[in-house]
Amino acid sequence: PEPLDIVGAGDSVSAAVTSALGAGASLLEASVLGIMASSITVQQIGTTGTASPDQILDRFSSVYPNGFVACT
Repeated sequence: PEPLDIVGAGDSVSAAVTSALGAGASLLEASVLGIMASSITVQQIGTTGTASPDQILDRFSSVYPNGFVACT
């Protein structure tokens, strides 16, 4: 229902996933981080969006209020 602007979404995913993998996250954890970052980026209307660490943590908490448990 909200307006979306996809500019920068792919860059956000790439940056978040590669950063997470470089920090030792699993592929699943890195993918979730990428999804969180891009979901914020697409809401930045009229500019190449960014997602701050605080925004990502807030989004993560709203999507996973009981924490994230990776299924293996």
